[in-house]
Amino acid sequence: MKKTVLITGISKGLGKALALEFQKKGFQIAGISRTKPDFEIDFFYPADITVKEEREKSFSQIIEKCGNLDVLINNAGIGYYEAWEKVNETDLKKTFDLDFFSLVWMTQLSLPYLKKTKGTIINISSVAGKTVLPYMGPYSAVKSAVNYFSDSLRIELKNKGVKVLNVCPGRIKTGFGERVLGSRNTTPSTPFKADSSVFAEKCFKAYQKNRRELIFPAWYRFFIGFTKIFTQWYEKISLKKWNKDELN
Repeated sequence: MKKTVLITGISKGLGKALALEFQKKGFQIAGISRTKPDFEIDFFYPADITVKEEREKSFSQIIEKCGNLDVLINNAGIGYYEAWEKVNETDLKKTFDLDFFSLVWMTQLSLPYLKKTKGTIINISSVAGKTVLPYMGPYSAVKSAVNYFSDSLRIELKNKGVKVLNVCPGRIKTGFGERVLGSRNTTPSTPFKADSSVFAEKCFKAYQKNRRELIFPAWYRFFIGFTKIFTQWYEKISLKKWNKDELN
């Protein structure tokens, strides 16, 4: 029997790249997203996973059709770039509902099946959860929550045979930054955006090796360390890059 991977937010961006990579490796692909993918997969169900009834119905249909579950990839998410002074309740709740709470509930639904197959949970977090940037506080907060969820869940599942891989991508060419919420939706340019297909390859290799965490591209590890050592200088430069007027 083919192994089955379930990917949320499968229709575009990192979800699509991951689906194509796992498909290439012989996996049965099941996906959930609000829009239909423009490529062929084995099982697709349109659903808004922030809605309990839609989430549970789509999941049960996938299990009924696939019969097993080996990998859950919690990929669905949205960015929110805004000054804390201007954050509104609706957008902040929307971000946490999709990026964090739905991830937790999808994991809960999947665990009984992943325990049977000794499967893997892959949570797509972000480098933004490892460091801070001005006007990305809401997004950093939710991704930091994902990081801690992954790390604590890994310990709880250690004796259950279920692995947890936390993935922290940096800037990747997916158009993600063009779809974020908030007035700061035009982020400073980044000269080294990585390719989504390369990201998917690295993610699959990390899954194969039962790694705990993947930071991609790898140079972001040095960037994260740099921001913690040279904090004041980093804060000054990053604020200037985002908004020169804030320094006046």
